Amino acid sequence: MAAIDALDDAPNAKAGLMFRESLAADAAMVTVLRDPSGRMYMVYRPTRGGVLTKAGTANAGQGPYAKLVRRGDAFRGYCSSDGKNWTVIADATVGMGEKIEMGMAVASHDPAALATATFSGFERIEPSSKKAPELEDVVDEE
Repeated sequence: MAAIDALDDAPNAKAGLMFRESLAADAAMVTVLRDPSGRMYMVYRPTRGGVLTKAGTANAGQGPYAKLVRRGDAFRGYCSSDGKNWTVIADATVGMGEKIEMGMAVASHDPAALATATFSGFERIEPSSKKAPELEDVVDEE
């Protein structure tokens, strides 16, 4: 989760959160993006070298918070105006290994110009895959 507080007003600039199978340019990936108008949407590439697909759109004013959740190969993108109440943007199924790259992304889509974005409140939560022992399974050693 993160707030995308500011983004350059270049026509094709985008900023958001991204999960990638690797750092390869054509890696399978999923991202929740904000454009300069404040609209938020998901983009994903289901396989390495596959076609980028845009999914769902949230209107300006439903951000600036973005959240991306993974459960196996299922991904869901969210946006929020307050960081507490979330609206689903879209779902995508993208096959990725257990360990992936995750972070913030900014793009200008113009090789002659850089885009700048400001993020705040970045948080990465990884639930434990190990089940806590039940109380009756704990043995006191004296």
